[in-house]
Amino acid sequence: MNEACVTEADRVEALLHLMCEELFDQVDQVRALACQSVEAEAGMVVPLQYLLCVLNLPEARHALQAALPAWQTALDQLTSLLDHVEAVWVEDPCGCASLEALLYAPWPVRRPPGPDLRDADVLLALERNLRFGGSWDAFMEWLHLDGSRRHQETIRRIRQLADFEWAHGVDVMAVLSGAEAPRPLRKVAD
Repeated sequence: MNEACVTEADRVEALLHLMCEELFDQVDQVRALACQSVEAEAGMVVPLQYLLCVLNLPEARHALQAALPAWQTALDQLTSLLDHVEAVWVEDPCGCASLEALLYAPWPVRRPPGPDLRDADVLLALERNLRFGGSWDAFMEWLHLDGSRRHQETIRRIRQLADFEWAHGVDVMAVLSGAEAPRPLRKVAD
């Protein structure tokens, strides 16, 4: 199979695997279907869609059929999220598209269980909270004292993050973590 070309059959197989995983502990015949797909011969996997056709497993068929509306809803939600994220990134006037996308997502998007330390905004907000008592002003003052020429990009980003917080009345970390209660905010000095 050409790795670059994913077919509809590949997508159906992937969906069947997810659905079987969801129903594995609930429906005996779904468990039997899933177990039949793994052959004792190393590396041999029998496609679930093939097994669905050749094995008489009515309980599995009914359970999979009953689960389809929830999966369709998930696909509809994914479509809605993709449309939302695309619109936010295309119209991003302030350089905070990632925060806008999270804040105004069509539903509460899952966040990582802890701070995502790969995200520069997370690192800036953590440093602000830990070293400067939650104050962007104190953080920028320290950067200016340390030599603002070296830190121009960081200062620019801090201003963008502070402006985002002011405009939306939320803490950047609350948006990134999905926390419900934003802290009170004030405008950062220019």
